[in-house]
Amino acid sequence: MAEVGREIGNESKGDYRHRVRIVSRRVRLCDPDNLVGGVKHLVDALRIGGIIPEDDPKAITLEVSQEKVSSYKNEETWVEVTR
Repeated sequence: MAEVGREIGNESKGDYRHRVRIVSRRVRLCDPDNLVGGVKHLVDALRIGGIIPEDDPKAITLEVSQEKVSSYKNEETWVEVTR
């Protein structure tokens, strides 16, 4: 799910970033380094698809988190992009 909303930063200076929020809902939680490293291809796909202009720190604020769920049928990944 992608959602485009408000800008982050100072628009009058041309200083704004897209906020990319990714929430992984899993039965078995990942080590933090694996969780963050695992979103690389997803963020690259957002860039290639034109949802975000670039994937560098000047262009996006990346938030990655995870939540434990009770069964595999409830596993999912939420993606929210605001601008």
